[in-house]
Order: sequence, then C-alpha cells, then structure tokens
Amino acid sequence: MKAMMFAGADAMTDLGPAVSALAVPEVQKLLNQYGFLNNLSEIFENMLTDPYPALAASVLTQVGLHNFYQRKFNSELVLAGCSMGDIAKLICAQVMDIET
Repeated sequence: MKAMMFAGADAMTDLGPAVSALAVPEVQKLLNQYGFLNNLSEIFENMLTDPYPALAASVLTQVGLHNFYQRKFNSELVLAGCSMGDIAKLICAQVMDIET
C-alpha cells in the first residue's frame, strides 16, 4: 500500500507546485482535455472573482496525480487529503469509494 497527500485548492494558487504537477503526463492530459492547460496563470489570477476554473483545475490535478501513482505503483492506495472537502471531491470524481 502507498499513501498519498494531495494539496487543497488553496495551495494550487502557488504556481510552483502547480508547475511541478504539470510535468506529470496524466495531469497534463486532464487539464488539456477540459481546456485549462493553456491558461492556468490567468485562471489563478482571477480566482477571487471567478473561483470555479481554479477549483476545477485543482480537482483535475488531484485526479491526474492519483492516476499517475496508480499506474506507477499498480497497487492499492490509501488516499489522504488536507481536508474533508478534498476527500469529498475525490469521492465525487469517483477516484475513491465512500466506504474507503
């Protein structure tokens, strides 16, 4: 079993970790698929006036990281988030079951 810790949406306002996550092909694919990849800087600059794109990009990043680790380690995972909101997002994205 592997344990993972994902940053919450508020941590994604720091472009440093966001840029690091962009090196992961699974993250790039999801952000590109939903049209967020080419304008991440603008999305985070406008987070206070229009938070939805930044929150959506954060969820897609978390799902992409999950997919990467699942592929890399090919094992059962223990998922951890920085808040109940993060766990709820992962459940809604069907990355983990509510029973987990």
